[in-house]
Amino acid sequence: MSEIRQQADGQVAALLAAQAGVDTASSQAQALFATRPGPPLWLLAEVTYRCPLHCVFCYNPTDFATHEQELDTASWLRVLREGRELGAVQCGFSGGEPLVRDDLEELIAEAHRLGYYTNLLTSGVGLTPERARSLKAAGLDHVQLSFQDSTREVNDFLSHTKTLRSSTRWPNSSSVKAGPW
Repeated sequence: MSEIRQQADGQVAALLAAQAGVDTASSQAQALFATRPGPPLWLLAEVTYRCPLHCVFCYNPTDFATHEQELDTASWLRVLREGRELGAVQCGFSGGEPLVRDDLEELIAEAHRLGYYTNLLTSGVGLTPERARSLKAAGLDHVQLSFQDSTREVNDFLSHTKTLRSSTRWPNSSSVKAGPW
């Protein structure tokens, strides 16, 4: 077990015991600790707030939409390593729109190297056949395409863009179906 995980386990045990008003060495504290939830299994890496869409329901704060306020590549690589040390086994790359990150392939490659099952949560805007191949080569396991509605009118209204059947969203509609997945 990693040093970080051992420290976290000790802190959780002490907190549970303190909340219950028992000594951390007691069998009662040990029983409390044994019932705590296991490690996090999923790491959701919201790698950017930037997004080409402007959905009315979006939870991303607009004042964080600048590139300068994002974690850099080295910081995300550290987060990925720490997540694995804590026990996470699946990593979802989301945002904003994660495809706007130039280093997305590097992040996915490191997550794959660390043993994560990797998932890309995307609107598909900017997903070209070449980018799909590059992401797959980096180790991407799964793509989750989001769209707001199956009709052009409602989708475009909700996203404040014209992207449902746009060439900026799916330049080749078969690129995902026939891609390297």
